[in-house]
Amino acid sequence: LIAQRVGPDVVQTTVVKGGEKEKGEKGPGRGQAAFRQLVFELQQQDSPIVQAVDLLNPPGELHALTPADNYRLILEPVQERHVHVYQLTSSGSLVQIFPNPAYSPVPNPLGAGQLTTLPAEPNWLYLDGKPGEERMWVVASPQPLRELDDLYAQYIQSPDAASKDELLSELLNTLDTVAETHPERASAVEFVFLQR
Repeated sequence: LIAQRVGPDVVQTTVVKGGEKEKGEKGPGRGQAAFRQLVFELQQQDSPIVQAVDLLNPPGELHALTPADNYRLILEPVQERHVHVYQLTSSGSLVQIFPNPAYSPVPNPLGAGQLTTLPAEPNWLYLDGKPGEERMWVVASPQPLRELDDLYAQYIQSPDAASKDELLSELLNTLDTVAETHPERASAVEFVFLQR
């Protein structure tokens, strides 16, 4: 699991504006068809100021977080959607952040306009692995994505490293291509940030 902790109270949010880039966005409407809001928030451990990155229109530069920083995801679907959120950590493990009762009691599907914070407030996520790249996928679909559910269940239950690596490769390929292989039913947004 990715570690959680309670962060300091927020007194100010600064919006990090992106350009007209389409970096990391995939599928019909490039994620905008599925979400009214999709925001990555980051906060230094002792700071009441939060930076909000709009993932539907992300800035070109990569954000770097330390283990002292907090982060979370805020999402709001336009219509009812089954949402899956995964993070590939810098140490090479894939974690399903949503749906996952360890991070939020909210179940799928999310209703139209249902604002959801991951993890559930007052918690934030933080990094405790090795420096490197962190990748996050947010996938939304009008129908359940059983293929993702089944693959992830096999991945976390796999008893040996070789099968786990093979399943991870298949899962990452599915996440990278789900919006292209199922454009009528899925959209996906990928976001990359760094751990330093």
